[in-house]
Amino acid sequence: MIDINSAFQTSGEPINVLFNQPGVGFYIPLYQRPYSWDRENIEQLMEDLMNGVEELVDDDDSIRFLGTIIAIPDKNKDQINPKDPRGLPTEVQIIIDGQQRISTIALLGTVLDSEIRRLTKKLPTEAPFDELKQHARVLLTDLRELYALNLKRGTPELKPKVIRGQDDTWTFDGPDDIYNSSVANYLARYIRHLDEGAGKLPKPDDKLVRSNLSNMRKAIRQVIAAHEPDSDLNGKYPTGDRLVDNVKQEYLWAYERPELADLARQAETDPKAPAYYVSALAQIFAFAHYLTRRCCVTIIKPQNEDWAFDMFQSLNATGTPLTAIETFKPRVVQFEGGVGNGYQNSDSEVHFTRIDEFLDQAKTAPQKGKITNRLLAAYALAWDGTKLASRFSEQRKWLQRAYEKQQDTEAKRKFIECFADTADFFREVWEGYNGSAPLDRIAEHTEADGVSACLLYLKDSNHRIAPSVLSRYYEPLLKKESSNEDIDRFVSAVKAVTAFYTLWRATRSNSGLDAVYRTLMRGTDDQAGLAWSISPGSSDVDALREHFRYVLKRNDLAEREEWLAKTPSGLTYERAKIICRFCLLIAAHDTIPDGAHIGLMKRGKSGCAPYLNPTAWTNASLRELEHIAPVSPPDGHDWDEQLYAEDAYHMIGNLTLLPREINASAGNKGFREKLLYYQHLGVDDPDEIARLRKEAASAGIDLAQETINLLTNSKFQAHLKPVTQLSADHKWDIEFVRERTRRISEIVWDTIAPWLGL
Repeated sequence: MIDINSAFQTSGEPINVLFNQPGVGFYIPLYQRPYSWDRENIEQLMEDLMNGVEELVDDDDSIRFLGTIIAIPDKNKDQINPKDPRGLPTEVQIIIDGQQRISTIALLGTVLDSEIRRLTKKLPTEAPFDELKQHARVLLTDLRELYALNLKRGTPELKPKVIRGQDDTWTFDGPDDIYNSSVANYLARYIRHLDEGAGKLPKPDDKLVRSNLSNMRKAIRQVIAAHEPDSDLNGKYPTGDRLVDNVKQEYLWAYERPELADLARQAETDPKAPAYYVSALAQIFAFAHYLTRRCCVTIIKPQNEDWAFDMFQSLNATGTPLTAIETFKPRVVQFEGGVGNGYQNSDSEVHFTRIDEFLDQAKTAPQKGKITNRLLAAYALAWDGTKLASRFSEQRKWLQRAYEKQQDTEAKRKFIECFADTADFFREVWEGYNGSAPLDRIAEHTEADGVSACLLYLKDSNHRIAPSVLSRYYEPLLKKESSNEDIDRFVSAVKAVTAFYTLWRATRSNSGLDAVYRTLMRGTDDQAGLAWSISPGSSDVDALREHFRYVLKRNDLAEREEWLAKTPSGLTYERAKIICRFCLLIAAHDTIPDGAHIGLMKRGKSGCAPYLNPTAWTNASLRELEHIAPVSPPDGHDWDEQLYAEDAYHMIGNLTLLPREINASAGNKGFREKLLYYQHLGVDDPDEIARLRKEAASAGIDLAQETINLLTNSKFQAHLKPVTQLSADHKWDIEFVRERTRRISEIVWDTIAPWLGL
């Protein structure tokens, strides 16, 4: 009789215990699929780890579950093929399930290792920085276990922690190209890089590994720079000063080190100052601690391979991980079964079907996970102002808590209905609307074109918080009894969100926007929140505008001249590409050349140049931002040097909209040649084309016919008319760029500020 209790050895272990087994190597059999984690998986992992460190500040018990590992020992090492007996580890674990996670963590170990080495090189040698270097060396030894096993023989003595059957061989002293799989090959090359003390990091041959390493490194460098004021993680990841005051210092550098803690508390943001690197290292040390000691897996070791595969099949029957929504649905079914005629044909089923229809559009599991995260984040904020992380357990807890909080049947059904309305907003607008025509439910409205363009702009600019607000105003449009007043409110809400977002982003980063919207939804002592659970009726657009005006005023952005003074540094190609593109469309919409200021535009009559519409936003002729004075002018150029000395060439006054292909022919030319190209835009008169070609020939300029064809076929030309009226000897200098920047900004303000009542 078999002893079931001993058939499976099961334990929950942190990552460092899984990987830090002396002499143990992980072997992925050939029948397992190749390494395939993509950008979505990497971003989710890095976000989970960053959120975990943030949680650690408030909760010393914070952990992350990274899944299940099914492994069986190859005691005789007879499954290893090909085999170099001299290079075999002491013990080999065959990975039946979990190879994607193990491989990714091994790669992440190399990124952490290289970034810590890079930072410690910048530290002074004297105390207390020598203590920091000492701890870094200890940590690097621990991190090494993630990507390497120490064979203690061979050249080099370290070998890749993970290899793939048939593709790789643990070799005693063979070359790195013996490792042919994407992950093991990079691990071998990284180990060689350390062993030989080479200068540059090895570049992965595999495109996917290269992309994943790049995204990991980008995230880790955001962690390192989290204490900088303009950091992408500002307010989202604990800085060194918060860490030393809120978590045990043993998590950072093994034991209490007052001098290092004091340096971290300085929150130094100047990379030239040594204290900067104390904060930076504290931040990456905390990340490494969380990965290795707070992230855990369930390790299952069946006693034979047949049992291992039976378990693998039962745990992964569909190949698709469950989402928080899928695990929440049975609770709704159970409730409906206890209060009426069951779930089937109930209001809850009708509404949940709408949610399922949206989620079922995903073609892959990662895509489904992504849209689930976006939907839940939007709905949590829209329902009660909750900022919901993308962690499964938090999503599940919030859904259950919010649902159970509803006291009666109708309230519970209303919760599901509002959830479905949010899903419909995503399906019809945020995910499904492509701009081929005005948005269907507002198509008859007089402002349908402009509002549809605004929605496309908000979506393309990745304004992820907007759906929480806009879905509240879209909800009445989903009902049979919707009215023209409901459409008016939605139109006004889109315009208000667009205006606020543009005025903010034209002068500031995204930092702080989350708090603005959370306050809007939750409310204040003086103003009721707009969240469904707080204001269940139709949302008040006046309250929305009032809140946005208050925020802009508090940030000195509510007065025309205050805002105009900030756009030269904020409304630039480097800081706000999509915002610049939208502002250029606004500046082109119903404007004409200003005869009193050649090269600039001014307001024309309504309908004279329609640019604020979905056709213009999606048209290929207007998709790309073009620098008029080029980014990299050739030697001997005659462009104004001040444009480059002050980086003014990135200002919106030096930008226009053209097809992407134009850059190949005209992007790096002088002003006269560019002007000739621009003058072809939308021209359908053969005589005019011939005149321009003759003018070019007389100036010794050879125009590319392919580029001319693109320009003449463009349906949009009015936005460049002011520029094309400049003379060939016009000096496109910094003063003109500043003047054009101000004019564009003035038109933008005068157009969208009234949408907020400014």
